[in-house]
Amino acid sequence: MSSGDRERTVLHERLDRALGNDAADTLMGYLPPVGWADVATKSDLALLRSELQVDLSRIDGRLSHLEARLQELDTRTAELETRLDTRSAELEARLDTRFADLETRLGTRSAELEARLEAKFERTLRQAVLALVMVMIAAVGAAVSITQMLAG
Repeated sequence: MSSGDRERTVLHERLDRALGNDAADTLMGYLPPVGWADVATKSDLALLRSELQVDLSRIDGRLSHLEARLQELDTRTAELETRLDTRSAELEARLDTRFADLETRLGTRSAELEARLEAKFERTLRQAVLALVMVMIAAVGAAVSITQMLAG
């Protein structure tokens, strides 16, 4: 038991003898649980309040600075988004143009190739028909010759 506890016990016993147990308990309840040096005074609280206000002012200043920085970042982010949107639209337009050019070129090449293939097919077909006609003429000529030889 510390000296403060012993003193409180002795005081309670004296009050109990002088005033009775209930009154002693009531009076002891009004005493601080620690020594008077540990009890905060109004001036202690005023000083603490002043220090807290200074700290809060500093915190408010820092928060204002952070809010300004966040606003700056929001602005920069919006600018970047706008630039990206513009670039994206430009790239999309360029790709559309290039694909359209490619489709046109492929269409032209396809038409040229189709025309060349048709011409070659017609030439080959004419040659085949001509060869077939010549074979038929030769066959008819051979048949006539054979018929004349047999008749003659």
